[in-house]
Amino acid sequence: MKPQYLARLVGLCVLFSCVLIAAPTVVAQTKERNSLFQEKERNDFRNKVRQLLREGKAKEAFALAEARVASERKEFGERDEAVIAALDLLAEVHQSLKEYPAARKVREEALDIRIHLYGKDNWRVREARLSLESQDRISRLEPAVRTRLSEAGSLNTGLLQSRAFRRER
Repeated sequence: MKPQYLARLVGLCVLFSCVLIAAPTVVAQTKERNSLFQEKERNDFRNKVRQLLREGKAKEAFALAEARVASERKEFGERDEAVIAALDLLAEVHQSLKEYPAARKVREEALDIRIHLYGKDNWRVREARLSLESQDRISRLEPAVRTRLSEAGSLNTGLLQSRAFRRER
């Protein structure tokens, strides 16, 4: 083989190797950007639903949260972190509507998906179990105590938001 052909062949091999090495990095960066975008979009949606709840538009918030669960299931399948996030939000809406058995059922479904995805000893599963226990405790409280607890949560959220607002300025 002539030296110039050999040099071209070596050059092509080096170029091809660089492409193979760089391709996963580019794909990973693209996935990371998409993931960050999806996370921001989910946070914005969650904030919108919570704002509707604060404005007393619970039925509208419920419809949005329920539609979100259906949309995440359609896009990602039954067992995905996006579905879990949507279910958590739906449970939060059920709880704000004082529909405690429905909230518990949704939290149980989210727990089952977490167990399937991460195993029973994962921290996410333990956190979901604690959330379910908290749900049970809240549902057993007297209505007046639940109201005071809800008001305290709203005051705490307002305080945290005002602190965040002051930091941004």
